[in-house]
Amino acid sequence: MDTNDVSDVPQFIQMLERQKEILKMSAAFAGKRPERREPLATLVFRHLQHLQRKATPNQYSFQTSFITEVYPPSTAPFESLTPLFIRDLTLQTHHRGRYILLRTATPPSKLTGIMTTVEDERGDGELLALYNQDERLDPEHIIPKDTVCLVKEPYYKTTSNGTYSIRVDHVSDIIFLGALDSRIPLNWRNSQVQNWSAEKWREHGNSAVRSGNFTKARASYTNALSCPTDDQELLKIRNNRAYANLKLGRFDEALKDADVALQLCPTDEKALFRASQALYELNNFQESLSYLQRLVERYPENASAQKELSRTKLRIDEEKHATFNFRQMLDTVDKETTSLDCATYIGPITIKESKGRGRGVFLTRDVKAGDLLLCEKACAAKHSLDSKSRISLVINTNTSRMTKGEQANVISQIINQLYQNPSKTHSITSAYSGSYQTVKEIEVDGEPIVDSFLVEKIVSLNSFGCPISSAKEFRDYRKMSQGQDSEKSGHDSSGYWVFSSHFNHACIPNVSRSFIGNFMIVRAAKDLASGEELTLEYVSAHLNEKERQKKLSSWGFICDCKLCHADRLTPKEKNQKRAALMKTVVAYFKNSEQWYASGTVTKSHLDKIVKILNDLEATYVSPAFEQPRFKLLSPYLEVIRIYRNLNLPREVIAMAKKALSSLGFEIQTVADRLRVTSGPGLFRSDFTIEMFLHLASAYGYIGNKKFRDDLVGYVRQLSEILRGYPGSYDDETHTKVEPF
Repeated sequence: MDTNDVSDVPQFIQMLERQKEILKMSAAFAGKRPERREPLATLVFRHLQHLQRKATPNQYSFQTSFITEVYPPSTAPFESLTPLFIRDLTLQTHHRGRYILLRTATPPSKLTGIMTTVEDERGDGELLALYNQDERLDPEHIIPKDTVCLVKEPYYKTTSNGTYSIRVDHVSDIIFLGALDSRIPLNWRNSQVQNWSAEKWREHGNSAVRSGNFTKARASYTNALSCPTDDQELLKIRNNRAYANLKLGRFDEALKDADVALQLCPTDEKALFRASQALYELNNFQESLSYLQRLVERYPENASAQKELSRTKLRIDEEKHATFNFRQMLDTVDKETTSLDCATYIGPITIKESKGRGRGVFLTRDVKAGDLLLCEKACAAKHSLDSKSRISLVINTNTSRMTKGEQANVISQIINQLYQNPSKTHSITSAYSGSYQTVKEIEVDGEPIVDSFLVEKIVSLNSFGCPISSAKEFRDYRKMSQGQDSEKSGHDSSGYWVFSSHFNHACIPNVSRSFIGNFMIVRAAKDLASGEELTLEYVSAHLNEKERQKKLSSWGFICDCKLCHADRLTPKEKNQKRAALMKTVVAYFKNSEQWYASGTVTKSHLDKIVKILNDLEATYVSPAFEQPRFKLLSPYLEVIRIYRNLNLPREVIAMAKKALSSLGFEIQTVADRLRVTSGPGLFRSDFTIEMFLHLASAYGYIGNKKFRDDLVGYVRQLSEILRGYPGSYDDETHTKVEPF
């Protein structure tokens, strides 16, 4: 939703077709062994050359992730697998029931995936390509030279440049063997460490922590736990591994380590603190609070614990009462980071079955326009801060869908969350209700199983394009509309919000979403009754009906909302007439700058345009609350601006009311006050606010201050709906009532 879909861009279509051709050619080699395999020394030399070239920084980067053959992760226990060697591998083949033992012969290289050269016990070499590994980690920390690993049921394939590789898409399909693992061949073992004590391994882990290599530290502490030792040493090791796991984002394991430490010593200060941190990161704030209260009671002088106690109480208040400091959140994303430390608030809404639409989101009580319904922290989000020099692309050859932006990074984030924290699995994967059949097993040999292709499907259907903040997006959009240069990340940024993924689609939604960093804010776009289903738009209503249906086909349904129904009822000749009239309007406004500069704009110019606008109105067959005239927004606004420049307030009033009515707004006079009823409107456009402000200015100019104030009050509410937070009207210098 709102992601940067480039499936129709010729440049990317060529890339898609080329990849399909490569796949077709590769299929001819299925089941065959390569005619010639290069020696290990040649592979190593070429890889090292590549590393040298990569050391020279490049101003631009273009990363392409191809979703090609979909295959399930290995669910086989290791004991059920039999070994094979590189020379036994056949191309385009998943070697089910087998495993291959490998050692890295080079440092890794990071491209779209992690590439390295490996050897087997017989000295044969090949490329190993790892995908969906943790993007936060240095590849050298994931798979450094001399790493011993085994790949379960390996997939061997040709690459796009005609070489071969063992490809691993599922993070659970590769097992990195610790230095003391008995499966490592004798001639590959590091003899110096085989007899280390638990204390020696712990010190080795501590050294890795000091150097920032928490993967190595975790492995060292794990080795320490396999050595005989006493409870005092065991307590230190568990606390230290809990710390390393926290740094690696393995919060489930950190909590387990801390709990084992607390079994050894129920009042241990570090263990209580580590457990509270793990629970905090798992968004279990109430239980985190209980550990912190125990900690503070036992160690009242612990300043860090006191600070964490206060922070956790803030999260609980946010979770229960939506006590968000939105202004502080905005300041944080403007100056520091897009990842905010706040809780998720779920308001008077619930998820339940929606007739014929799967699950949906429904109201549990009546709400007013602007009421906060949801403020949700992203499960995973990545903001594109440098879209000009760095381009990322996901190309799915199965669906022919291509998305530009950070979607591949979001997919990787979620895959690693599931692998590192299996407790999140149900909440994340339950959002998917499509036809893809994943494996039933959730773990094997004590390790979680993660299906990368299931995650890709979840993200492709449920991710949202997201600006760094909606307030900044509106500011930038307005600058561009005024001819000013403005950096714009567009919606290359992407994120996945678990609860929000359950909103069903309507071309004219009844709620509005906005963003601050990795938070999505959902507010009621109009007054709504208890029991109503809440909807968001998946595609822009500005597109014509055929364009909308084409984009919606990715979700596997045909929209039959009021707008789509009205658009289908519109005769072909009316659509053709509308298109022709719009061309005429555009041509008129191309001359508007010259009119302003020369001062030759006249009432006759405007009379012609107004007549065309009236003719355009006649091309619509349904009332505006069912079929808003979105295409007329810009020409109406341009006419209003001209009337204002000519100092014609009554014409501004008439035209603004007509324009807003065409968008579905109802403006009524009740007693001596003005009341605005939200129709479908154009809630995600700053130009709607501009129209209301022109109307308010005009009423103020003719002396009707009550109407002016009523409209300003409505604009405050509309601004809050659009930008997501109270007080947004006062933050924007352009959203003010300016005198004529």
